[in-house]
Amino acid sequence: MNRTFTLMVSLVFAFGIRAFGQAPSVHPALDRASYTVKFIWKNGATAAASPGNALPSEVAVQRFDGIQNSKITWLDGKQTEDWADGPLLVTRSPVGDWLNVMNIQSEEASSAWRALTLSAFGSWATGDAFKEENTIQERRVFRFERKSPSDDSNETLWIDAVSLLPVAYENSDLKGVFTFWNAPSSPLSPPQEYVKKLSRFRELDATPVRLSGGK
Repeated sequence: MNRTFTLMVSLVFAFGIRAFGQAPSVHPALDRASYTVKFIWKNGATAAASPGNALPSEVAVQRFDGIQNSKITWLDGKQTEDWADGPLLVTRSPVGDWLNVMNIQSEEASSAWRALTLSAFGSWATGDAFKEENTIQERRVFRFERKSPSDDSNETLWIDAVSLLPVAYENSDLKGVFTFWNAPSSPLSPPQEYVKKLSRFRELDATPVRLSGGK
């Protein structure tokens, strides 16, 4: 599907749901996508950061049919990358040169910043969470809000009224700003060390793994 047709469909959808009085909802997770999330951390969160609880300043994501690469720049300037295959995520520690495998639904992977960089952009942004339509820097947006299931603080997500893709997210600790780019046009190829790590994990787990090949 070309980008012009996709934009036209999004326009019809966005204006249609408003015309019929239905609440808008965030665009479903894209099978193929390329986007960056820049993080602005609030003082309390930054002060609480420790070597074992590093915080990112920016994450660049590429996704192609269930395989995802995330290039992470941490607040101290260090750069690492993660690879995900469906529900499994292979992460490199920002404080040591080792890899870890986790399920993206696990508590370990449930931090707000990581959730913004995985497959769901904010699946909760629908129905009763819709609050208002307004304008930010001459851009029409829909605002959604809910109580965080982890600590009962407020979470807010703004999505573009035309594309229905996220524009920004904010909670008590951080603000994340999204920029979307052209999606990759060919399969992603992870480094062999990630493939081997996930293969070893598969020996103890029944989850299918599709990572293959790479530099």
